[in-house]
Amino acid sequence: AVSGGTDGIFANQDGSGALSITTQAVTGTNGNGINADNSAAGTSLTINSQGTVTGNTNGILAVNNGNGALSVATQAVTGATSYGIFAVNNTTGTSMTINSTGQVTGANVGIVVDNNGTGPTGITTSGGVTGNVGVQVRVRANNSPTTINNSSAITGTGGVAINFRGNGNDTLNLFGGCG
Repeated sequence: AVSGGTDGIFANQDGSGALSITTQAVTGTNGNGINADNSAAGTSLTINSQGTVTGNTNGILAVNNGNGALSVATQAVTGATSYGIFAVNNTTGTSMTINSTGQVTGANVGIVVDNNGTGPTGITTSGGVTGNVGVQVRVRANNSPTTINNSSAITGTGGVAINFRGNGNDTLNLFGGCG
């Protein structure tokens, strides 16, 4: 297990190439569980957590400024005071994929996805998502379609389970329901 007084893992890639994080359980006692930022000179950003990720602020904060894909694969994630997973793909990025097999919980939002890149956005959850807003998605006009596949409950404790702003031709498969 990895544990930090602020962030559990802080990875700021300032060079060229890909940033890839593979880990087991992670705890950020006073900050983020995983805080990853890929530079504009970089390519892809990949986070693969095979254990529980917990942050006092965000569980996982992933910002891809590079010209490749952003991918987050995880089990359970908790952001105690903000977001479970907060993922941003900037304008030079391509596709964005979030895959969670465990419960994702955020005080404000369970999963936030903001894809400003040129590729499709895919979100797959099978362990449940809970937050004031369960899932918040924003994709820009230059993106390919967004697909959300959910096989467990998405719960918005503040009244909104999914706040979705797509660009057309989007698919939401909500097999587990929303509440």
